[in-house]
Amino acid sequence: MAVSWIVALLFRPLRLLVLVKAMMPEIRRRYWPLWSANVIAMATNSVIPMRAGDVMMAFVLRQSLGVSTARSSSLVVVDRFFDFATVIVIFVSALSAAPTVAPWAANVTITLLAALALLVGGLWLVIRMRGLWMTLLERMLSRMNVQKAERLKSIGHELLAGLAQIESLKVVGPVLLFSICLWAMTIVSFWFGIRAVWPEASVMAAALAVGAVALSFAVPVAPGGFGVFHGAVVLALSLFGIPVEPALAFAIVAHAFQIGSVLVFGMIAMIWQGISIRSLATARGPRP
Repeated sequence: MAVSWIVALLFRPLRLLVLVKAMMPEIRRRYWPLWSANVIAMATNSVIPMRAGDVMMAFVLRQSLGVSTARSSSLVVVDRFFDFATVIVIFVSALSAAPTVAPWAANVTITLLAALALLVGGLWLVIRMRGLWMTLLERMLSRMNVQKAERLKSIGHELLAGLAQIESLKVVGPVLLFSICLWAMTIVSFWFGIRAVWPEASVMAAALAVGAVALSFAVPVAPGGFGVFHGAVVLALSLFGIPVEPALAFAIVAHAFQIGSVLVFGMIAMIWQGISIRSLATARGPRP
């Protein structure tokens, strides 16, 4: 379980490398700054709720890659979009394979598929109609101070320009492949852990647990997902006939290990990259 989880952490930046090549072609791609940004974001989410780590990731990428906050934010948005879309597919697929039929399953499936359609459609509209959005933004800013309006227009242009780079199938294809591989490694990690307490556990049970945990973390209200992680795991595994006691035992051990590992790696990354709150607020980052 531990090895699979760490391999997944090491694999995750490969998807970002593909996105950086497409969205920031002038930037020299480097693995370790992207890995550092990822683990620092995960560590921050483990301490501060409401996806604060994603905001931190944008600032870390700004400093380490030497790009604007708008461009680094667009990179984070796209990266998280593919995570969320992949997790929805995993959860719905695993839920359909569960031997126990839950009364809420049909409603959840419809809701998630509708959310996925809205996400994909919304991103497509943002990309395809970016000229319209920029025109509307310029009209909204026309009454503001000229200097401030120009700065906001520049931010909007950079954000939309970054998103527009993923329109090509040559970009989407590899990113989807990396997303599938990444989440497959996470499922394998859960599967090894669950089998330690319930040897008959199937891969689909692990997949449902992964999907439930990831979806419950979409807007976490508790630091590190304490309680939410455990409840999601127990509920998901119950649909595959795994009792509460072994499911909760796995959840406690897996959650402790995941939180501990990302906190340790996050501190190492911050020290290694020379990152502090002050540097994130003031530094522009190295030039490519």
